Amino acid sequence: MRRWTDSAGRVLEGRRSLPLVIALAALTRFVGLAHHPLWYDEAFSVLIARKGPGAMLRGTLTLTGSSAADVHPVLYYVLLWRWMAAFGESVIGIRLLSALLGLVTVALVWILARDLIGSRMGTIAALLIALSPFQVHYSQEVRMYALLAVFLLGATLALWRGTWKGGWPWWVCLSVCTALAMYTHLLAAAFLVPLYLTPLLWKKMRALRNAAFSGLGSILLFLPWLVQVPSQVSKVTSGYWVPRPGVQDLISTLLVFVNELPVPTAVLPVSLFIAILVLLLAVFQTARVRNAGSAQTRWGFWFGYLSTAPVLLAFLLSQWYSVFVQRAFIASGVFFVVWVCWALSSSSVPRLVRTLGLGIFLLAQLAGLYYRYAYDGFPYAPFPMLVSSLRSDLQPGDVVLHSNKITMLPSVYYGPDLPQSYLRDVPGSPSDTLAPETQRVLGLLASDNPGEAVGDARRVDFIVFQQELDEYEAQSGSPDPNLTWLSARFTLRAKIQLGDLRLYEFSR
Repeated sequence: MRRWTDSAGRVLEGRRSLPLVIALAALTRFVGLAHHPLWYDEAFSVLIARKGPGAMLRGTLTLTGSSAADVHPVLYYVLLWRWMAAFGESVIGIRLLSALLGLVTVALVWILARDLIGSRMGTIAALLIALSPFQVHYSQEVRMYALLAVFLLGATLALWRGTWKGGWPWWVCLSVCTALAMYTHLLAAAFLVPLYLTPLLWKKMRALRNAAFSGLGSILLFLPWLVQVPSQVSKVTSGYWVPRPGVQDLISTLLVFVNELPVPTAVLPVSLFIAILVLLLAVFQTARVRNAGSAQTRWGFWFGYLSTAPVLLAFLLSQWYSVFVQRAFIASGVFFVVWVCWALSSSSVPRLVRTLGLGIFLLAQLAGLYYRYAYDGFPYAPFPMLVSSLRSDLQPGDVVLHSNKITMLPSVYYGPDLPQSYLRDVPGSPSDTLAPETQRVLGLLASDNPGEAVGDARRVDFIVFQQELDEYEAQSGSPDPNLTWLSARFTLRAKIQLGDLRLYEFSR
């Protein structure tokens, strides 16, 4: 037994650990890659990327009033456009890009944590990132968040090595990674601002000066898009789907960092207990060694700082301009895991506490992974099954009508040949996020009302999420008006349940 333990310890501490960690990360990211059908955001990514860079820019930057049509820079969409040209548009093919970016994140964590807290705990930190439900989720989604994590971790590694090891290439790397992160998602700024201030916390004035020059370089690189930022901010402030956050959102962010959401209601208290427990453990250990003055103490404060400062900064800003989007905190989620590993790596922590702490944290992550793979509720839905059902009995002249874009775009991805239309969101409402110019670029213009969409069709298939029907009735006390309109003019022939989707078959 002792020989086996010694051998395992040597693997954890050596370079041989990286291939093992990457293999585990690949397993968690590749398993179930095609299990969930594409949902709205993913379908949007694919449909806009198909159009090429010129159309992407028109659909993003064209002004609608005083605001831009979309709020995201196009770097990820351009990358996806080239990726789809090379590897096709199958669900596995398009999600594979994010999965591979997720492996890069794990490798960067291994490098950074190994350099700062030692080989053994660095490997354990990378293993926990490999198993993190939060990280796995966005390594399996056709969105920009896995790419964002790579650039933010690259910037973090560059700043640390530039500060403590010197060399102008690291400051250039920091500048480039910063600009690329901003070209990926504007909320990268919530992480980058605290990151750039860390030399001040370390009392490294020369490094602070170098970081300032790197920041100026990144601003110059980002300048072509920076001039567009005011109109995109106007899009957010004039009405967007993100509500103003409260304390409950900070708690849910902690849960996301530990084992992701949603989880079953019965499991939620246990998940919350574990999340608070590991947070208190990390805070206690950080406070306990605050006066030690060692490098290990410095890194512990830094990990905690990068875990919490971006979240708190976005939280405070969101009291005026609501931008609190938990998935944009993907890099802070990485550093939360590293922070917990640092807290448990201290020799001053009893071995039993270290073992139990890591064991409980690991169990929470494994449970989160299970629920991640098993979850099939909103916004996921069996769109391939829906398209197959529509194709089976659709006749010339029939109309497929979606209650809104949420079901329309995934259905277009799976059934581009079907005659589909959809109803626009209430103008100015929080859900009104697909601007007319973006609709024109996609070639998917919304109808203002059911009458315009249906015309003189003899048969209509109406598609809506049950959650949407329930929410409307709960808020207004009356049934969905579009369903009411159709019921008054057509005869309901069938109502089909497909997961959370409802398919109403009407005929005159």
